[in-house]
Amino acid sequence: MTSEEPEEIEYKPFTVRDLLSRMKDAAMLMVDLSYAALMLKDKELANEVLELGKEIDTLNYHLQTAIMLAARDVEDAKALHSILKIASLTNRISDYAENIVEMILRGEEIHSTLLEGLKIMEEPIACLQVTENSPILRKSLKELKIRTKMGVNILAIKRASEWILNPSKNEKLYPEDILIVRGGSSGIEKLKALVNP
Repeated sequence: MTSEEPEEIEYKPFTVRDLLSRMKDAAMLMVDLSYAALMLKDKELANEVLELGKEIDTLNYHLQTAIMLAARDVEDAKALHSILKIASLTNRISDYAENIVEMILRGEEIHSTLLEGLKIMEEPIACLQVTENSPILRKSLKELKIRTKMGVNILAIKRASEWILNPSKNEKLYPEDILIVRGGSSGIEKLKALVNP
């Protein structure tokens, strides 16, 4: 047993809908980024995935608290049980994504078949580096409309030693940025031609 006290979480009122939505989005991002961390063998990105896992744990705490406060009687508790089940399963997805990146952090060798399989998924994940002569330099994601025009989501941007997870529409692209993207193969090829002409 460790002497370390668990971190106390301050209660904040959130709607159940908002909490479930945020948990789902964070879990999906964790899965995508865990695969990207495998492909890149990137320990920094692996640590970012673990941080997202902590965020999901906090959201799960808030969700459980909101459910307990919402239940006025046995019938309410029965009706709310399915929400707790979904939250528990989402938390489990988060735990599995953490297990994936822990392989990287332990320095385990990743089998080449797994890495090749990640490249041929229906919506593959790719890593693209923005070059000095790219026409998309210093333009915001909102201006570029990459998701709308190409069907590609930018999951994260690595700028120098910093990771920007789930970047906002106002985020601009700069030389040497590394983009972690997911989308259709043809869209990724179009984006690749723009970031590195």
